[in-house]
Amino acid sequence: MIIRDLEFFSLTVSTATGNVRSLIVRLASHTGVEGWGEAVDVAMRQDELLSLRNRLLPILSGRNVFDIEELVHLKLQTSESIRYGLEMACWDMMGRWCKQPLYRLWGGGYRKHIPIAAKLVGKNSGELIQMSQELAHCGYHWQLLPLTGLLDDDLTIVEKLHETMRNGVEIRMDAAEKYEWNDSLKLLREIEKCGVSIFIDPLREPSLKDVSRMQEQTDVTLGVRLAIRSARHVLDAAYFGRLSRLTLEPQQIGSLLEMKKCAVVAEAADIQLAVNSSVSLGPAFAAAAHFAASSLSAAPGLEYPVQFPEQNILKEPFHISDGLFHLASGEGFGVEIDREKLEKYQSA
Repeated sequence: MIIRDLEFFSLTVSTATGNVRSLIVRLASHTGVEGWGEAVDVAMRQDELLSLRNRLLPILSGRNVFDIEELVHLKLQTSESIRYGLEMACWDMMGRWCKQPLYRLWGGGYRKHIPIAAKLVGKNSGELIQMSQELAHCGYHWQLLPLTGLLDDDLTIVEKLHETMRNGVEIRMDAAEKYEWNDSLKLLREIEKCGVSIFIDPLREPSLKDVSRMQEQTDVTLGVRLAIRSARHVLDAAYFGRLSRLTLEPQQIGSLLEMKKCAVVAEAADIQLAVNSSVSLGPAFAAAAHFAASSLSAAPGLEYPVQFPEQNILKEPFHISDGLFHLASGEGFGVEIDREKLEKYQSA
């Protein structure tokens, strides 16, 4: 199936917590089959889009989307985010051509109902606690709490979340590499008392060896997110032998093909992979969900800020109920783009 056309849409959607910006990618084949992708958090002016298309289309035109390994390694001289959006559109086109959802082309659906690990958002501990309790009431039994990096503030949040965790909610805490060794250990001691099960990126500028060494000193499962950028990093984690939980961030890895390679290595090493999806207008979240559905090593809880699902460019909204994302069985990523919304949200 040969690429014949390429189109970009720069969108900005206003929400209660700020603007969401995405670059939407549309590929078309010689037979008219389309594929859609999304580069999240990419802002471009309308007058830049034509220049981008004119630069990339001559490189992509005439190539077969099924030659994905070749396409992924093309020297496109553009950002990783845009490359990821283009690859996403290629996968979507493959599924539509085969008249199958992508998870079937990736090995089949291990799970059709995917738990959402809701990312907590709040300006202070009170707002975070309130959001956690409200989400638990709505069936979100996996939640992700980003930490501030301020030890006293984070200890306060941990203490206040204790009651929520007693109600059967699994809290994952993400320190985003904000802590030095000693402060991280202090926080871990309190986390152990409260029953937090996963602590992600506990160390500032860590090596996988450092995190593995810290894992020897705690019963809390330590995860790694920011240091995982390829299948080679998953292999390195397996080498140290103590790390059993890693997080893939699609926009950071920059390739769905590379994520599938990560999953193969993780399964062989008995490592669970969580997936952390950024705020999306539709296609990028759908792609992450298909990956989670098709990967045996994918851990429960697709990490996502649940306050955004209605802010999308889809004809039909995502079906999320009781904390579960119900995977669409349509062709490709199973979503249809609403052209009217594309026009409505185009950036000036």
